Amino acid sequence: MEYGPAEALPQEISLVLGDAVHNLKTALDLAWVETITALIPTILDSHTRFPFRDTKDDLINALQGRKIHESNPRLFNLVIDDVQPYYGGNNAIWSLHALDIRDKHKLLIPVLDWTSRSGLQVEDNRGTIHDLTSVRTRGHAIVDRFPAGSKIKNEGKTFFEVQFEAGLPLQGAPVLYTMQQLAQIVHSIVIVLESLCLVGK
Repeated sequence: MEYGPAEALPQEISLVLGDAVHNLKTALDLAWVETITALIPTILDSHTRFPFRDTKDDLINALQGRKIHESNPRLFNLVIDDVQPYYGGNNAIWSLHALDIRDKHKLLIPVLDWTSRSGLQVEDNRGTIHDLTSVRTRGHAIVDRFPAGSKIKNEGKTFFEVQFEAGLPLQGAPVLYTMQQLAQIVHSIVIVLESLCLVGK
C-alpha cells in the first residue's frame, strides 16, 4: 500500500493552528505586561510586550534600553539566563514568536506527511497468512513484499501524523506534540513571572 505525496490539509486546520499559536504568544504578552505593571510600572507603555529578539545581544540591549537591568536585576537575569527568548537561546519559544509573525501574513499550512498502516495481513494461495507493514516517511514508501496472487485478509489500521510544512519554523515537527510542548513552556514561563511578581511585592 502506498500513499501520495504530502498534501496540505483543509484551511480550517490552518486557522485553528494560527489561533493556537497567537493565543500562546498573547499569553506571554499579557504575563509580561502584568509583570512590568507589578515590578516596574514607570516603564509601562503601549509598546510593552514580551521581549522576543533575534539575538542575545539584541535582547540585552532592549532590556537595558528600558533600564530593566537597573530597576529589577532579578527580572533582567531571569529573561537573559533562563527564558532566553531569542534565536539560539530557547529556540522553541523563539519559534512560537516566528510562527505568530508568519501567521499574520500567511496561513500556517500543516501537512499530512507521515503515515503508517499496522495489522495489515494477506493470505497467499497456499493459505498462509503474512503480516505486513506499510510505512511512508516524507514521501518515500516502504512496503513489505508479499507473494503474487495474495488476497487481503485484514486491512489493518492507518495512522498519520500532521507536521509543520517546509519553510516554517519547526518544519517537519509533529504539530500536535509540538503545540502541547509549547503550551507547557509558555505555562512555565508565566508561572515563573508570576512568582517573581509575588516575591517583588
